[in-house]
Amino acid sequence: MRRKLALVAGALLAWQVVALFTSSLLLPPVHEVAAALFEMTVGGEVIRMAAFSLRLVVVGMAVGVALAFGLTALAMRFRWAAEGLALAEGVLHPLPGIALLPLALLWLGMGNESAVFLIVHSVTWPMAANLDTGFRSVPGELIDAGRVFGYEGLGLVANVMLPCSVPYILAGLRIAWARAWRSVIAIEMVFGTSGGDGGLGWLIFQHRYLLNIAHVFAGLAVIALVGVAVEVLMGLAERRTVEAWGVTAARR
Repeated sequence: MRRKLALVAGALLAWQVVALFTSSLLLPPVHEVAAALFEMTVGGEVIRMAAFSLRLVVVGMAVGVALAFGLTALAMRFRWAAEGLALAEGVLHPLPGIALLPLALLWLGMGNESAVFLIVHSVTWPMAANLDTGFRSVPGELIDAGRVFGYEGLGLVANVMLPCSVPYILAGLRIAWARAWRSVIAIEMVFGTSGGDGGLGWLIFQHRYLLNIAHVFAGLAVIALVGVAVEVLMGLAERRTVEAWGVTAARR
């Protein structure tokens, strides 16, 4: 922790020194960014817009994760579904969500529905890929042992396959979260608000248009801090599950 704090302090010091020799329109000093962040926090602007963006991400991730579980369950049950999922992952997984924005706007309009649609796309495929790998990596001996204890169908999945797949599930959630968070910020910067409200991407775009560069950097800092907070929560979940249970990803 001390090393991390020292690195952050060193980076801020270097930023401040470089800013002394640079126009504030290109790189505002640290104290100006801190003042802008304090102003927007006290005024409630940052909190309101961060909540807006997070709400879209939560909805999109919930739908995307549920869809990934459904597709993976089908793939485990039927060969044709497994081949279809592999094909869909190969085609759609590398496709950036923002590339589908014109279609989303055409189909769903300039509203929250388009944002959620793109987040679902960004979440589903990495999550499905990790789930599929996790389920297929469960040792056959454990599955047989579960059947000996009377587990079949959903009971076998819930009591044997899911616990053994936790490392893959958490890895998928990390990737899905990162893609969803990037997507929602990018989407908000493209078409802004919905119903007079907007998120952190819209905050950055709005202040860039007004040349409030310190506020732009403050918005970027909030985006980074949210990412760090989620990563801390993911690490806590990993310690409470993977490390506590002694589960590791199977090597094949």
